Amino acid sequence: MNKILSYLCLLFFTFGISANSKGNIVDRKKNFDSKTKFLFSMQEIITSEKLNKDLQGLKEMVNEVDTTYRSGEKEKIKKTLSLGEMKLATSMKDYTTFISAETKELMEAYSSQVTNAEEKEADKKSKPTVASTTTREKSSEYYTIAKADYANATKFERDGNLQYAIQLFKRALNYTVLAFDNAKYPLPAKYANLSKTFSPANETADAPHPAGTHTSPAKETKDTKETKPAGPIKSIK
Repeated sequence: MNKILSYLCLLFFTFGISANSKGNIVDRKKNFDSKTKFLFSMQEIITSEKLNKDLQGLKEMVNEVDTTYRSGEKEKIKKTLSLGEMKLATSMKDYTTFISAETKELMEAYSSQVTNAEEKEADKKSKPTVASTTTREKSSEYYTIAKADYANATKFERDGNLQYAIQLFKRALNYTVLAFDNAKYPLPAKYANLSKTFSPANETADAPHPAGTHTSPAKETKDTKETKPAGPIKSIK
């Protein structure tokens, strides 16, 4: 009787490990698919020639993971999925570094436009109209939001939460483009395509919010609840 009970316990234990292992693979595959899909969607918005080559390698890895996953060979799936996850981690890091630099460059370009406009206005020695003041305030509001998003994005990047970081860098780009558009400043040539992606008609970001008080782009977490109001960004006015 004791032998039978021992056998049954061993059987249930083994089945439990097998089920948990399979569930782990399924969850990992879902997470891998979700993050690669997100990264490829960002590639459609802003990218570079080097990133395109790197992401092509990731796409090939995705195909390999899918093919292996359909085979049902557990050990082979785990090995291929691990390789895919490493490739994805490298691609996410590279893209985060890229979009951070691009966002900062565009924001600095906007800041320069504001400075030039103020200098020209000072030379004219004329009072701004109500309409121009309203436009300036709206553009300033968009830019303030962009700075807050940029600061919060860098925090997520430091914490290793790269998907949230990329989402917030994207929002910072969005609001900076809206600031350019509202002020009727010309976008730098390399960012011209963003005017279509982030035009007011296509704008999908949340309604303007006080700087630093918004939650994360996807959902509110403990980290985002504790995010402090963003301070000024170095080298960006």
